[in-house]
Amino acid sequence: MTYQRMTMVERIDIFRLLYVERLKPSAIAAALNRRSSSSTRELEKGMDNRMYNPLIAEARHLEARRNQRPHLKNDQ
Repeated sequence: MTYQRMTMVERIDIFRLLYVERLKPSAIAAALNRRSSSSTRELEKGMDNRMYNPLIAEARHLEARRNQRPHLKNDQ
């Protein structure tokens, strides 16, 4: 598997799998073809009052992307 950021569609799928189908994070990761650590990290990112919210997860993702600094080249 190559690394790709979660999409909003995947975040909505996580919400559905977590609350409608009542799957555990490891089963959610398998359903999305992701690693367990990715789904767990995503769940932590989107928690609001002990419930996963895909809109909050997306907002936190976008905020982190905005706050990244450019990578510096090492000219040696």
